[in-house]
Amino acid sequence: MAMTRQALKIVCLFSQLSACLGAVVPDVGSTVTISSRQALNAALEAGPNRRMGFLSEANFNTMRPVLSKKVVPVYFTDTDKLYEAVTSEDVLAALISGVPNKTMFSAFSSDLVSPRAFQMLPGSASNDLMHAVDAAVVRTHNGGDLLRVAEANPPFEVTEVHTCRSLEPAKVPFPDASTATGLLKDVLDKKRLRVLAYGTPADKPDWKQDGNYEVDPPVGFWPEYMVAFMAKFRAKYGNDIQLERVWRKAGGTDMVLNGTIHMTEPYYIYETLHDGALKKWSHKFSCIVMGYEQQFFSKRRAKVLTDAVTSDAQCAAALKTCEDKQLMNRITTREELNSKLESGGNVKMGFLSQANFLSVQSMLSTKVEPVIFLSTPQLYEAVVNGSVRAALISGVPDKTNFTVFSTDVISPRAFQTMPGDRSVDLLKALDAVIR
Repeated sequence: MAMTRQALKIVCLFSQLSACLGAVVPDVGSTVTISSRQALNAALEAGPNRRMGFLSEANFNTMRPVLSKKVVPVYFTDTDKLYEAVTSEDVLAALISGVPNKTMFSAFSSDLVSPRAFQMLPGSASNDLMHAVDAAVVRTHNGGDLLRVAEANPPFEVTEVHTCRSLEPAKVPFPDASTATGLLKDVLDKKRLRVLAYGTPADKPDWKQDGNYEVDPPVGFWPEYMVAFMAKFRAKYGNDIQLERVWRKAGGTDMVLNGTIHMTEPYYIYETLHDGALKKWSHKFSCIVMGYEQQFFSKRRAKVLTDAVTSDAQCAAALKTCEDKQLMNRITTREELNSKLESGGNVKMGFLSQANFLSVQSMLSTKVEPVIFLSTPQLYEAVVNGSVRAALISGVPDKTNFTVFSTDVISPRAFQTMPGDRSVDLLKALDAVIR
């Protein structure tokens, strides 16, 4: 998480508003914008509108664990109808895959991340190829390729999910070509890496900023990420290695599991099922490439302030102008932070260790200057006095004094056991309990 100093000014400003106006007349039920999952659940608990919009029952089921039990799901056939339902207040909030229109709606995290990774057949035949893929993925993370490609395809938003350490790529080596076995040997012998792609040659997908495969060459986040991935792969194994997309809407998974297709594209969902069982029990997964942070959205409401003190008619307008200026200057996202860093001025950021800085370096502007502090109070003071533009600590900063927003980097936690057949049943039991 990161913190910015502008929040202190806003806290002070609100107290001035109250003193000047004497009274602010908001209709709390109709003027408060929902801006967090916690606020959404509070509104669902309070009612009376407990309806939420989704594009499928599957989407709702993925969100059910983090929503109030009082929620009433409503299903829509397309995004435009879902947007209209939120605007007309037929539903209190909604969810889509991807990024909602933030100029029209208040978008906020569902606190759930859907990871994406390359997938291939299990067993020894895929070991060397998996190690090579992991080495390439780690180098795309270390080199900042995710951030670069995401920023080239707005409004795409990427969340880095680090299941593999990316700080020292040399410790994640590529297998040597001369001793390659299994699928990797097949790739190198044939000079062709075959990946499963969703669609058919006559019906390729257009997912807008996520990826448009109807054009040649394809554009968008995923095809451009694959360009970066292949650059790392070819740097080790030769520029004559070709990427071949094998287009399938059905039957492609079986071709991956028998090795006819070497692996999937990285956008395939990690947490789905195959033949009624968890996919992680039947497939081998690479290091996580990235995650989609699922976002709810609700109606964005204008904040109307009225002047209750007729003897000073200009007081409310003047303070509202001041408030708007402060809110406009406040940093509330990693993208805004990077924009401020790129624009110059203060490019210093505070951290409690070099390791903390390195863990998020790939998601920050290359112009950032890290400053290491010995304690959290010293770090807080540096943000307050403006010697650093923002800072990061492990844990949650003081939200009463600072603006807090996501780094877009997630460090996952999981049970860990020995590899091999002896642990298979135990892992399935653990997965069943977690699920």
